[in-house]
Amino acid sequence: MADIIQSFVKDNKDLFEQIVVNDERKNYNDGNVYSILDYKRILGLMKEYLAGYIAYKSKKEDTYESTKVLEKTKKFYDSIFTEDGYRRKFKLPEMVDINKDYLILSNELRQLIDTAQKEKDQDRELTTFLQLTENQYKKLSKVYKDDMNIWLWLSYLKDCSEDLKKAFRDKGTPVIHKV
Repeated sequence: MADIIQSFVKDNKDLFEQIVVNDERKNYNDGNVYSILDYKRILGLMKEYLAGYIAYKSKKEDTYESTKVLEKTKKFYDSIFTEDGYRRKFKLPEMVDINKDYLILSNELRQLIDTAQKEKDQDRELTTFLQLTENQYKKLSKVYKDDMNIWLWLSYLKDCSEDLKKAFRDKGTPVIHKV
């Protein structure tokens, strides 16, 4: 799992750098307010959720039925893309900070996963929990990559695909939208 995070960051290094390095545009503000997934909150909650689960498992307790824990985890992860509480408003210059937070929190999540993976071979439930977390991070990173490309387009730094422009206009998708 931790490899998924490292691979995503490595594979998209250019996009991350384009957001941070473009000094001439980092203060660019078109005056619009946009809606974006609240990555800081989401990754923070994923970290908190995983840390709590690791603590629970380290106590060697079986207070909760494993299927209930995994169902609750899946429900929580699915809600991230559908509930408004996981979105925030922002203006274009804020993307630089959003980008930094995304990288920092991804690294912290990776470190937690590295810790958990030492135990996963001995625990089937933990293996499933980590797989759910991996799948969620993959989905989240796909949306974040799209958001980076949309931000670059909105900031007139580079064009993006017609599919991304269409997703930007469709408020039913999880990517950036104009408020």
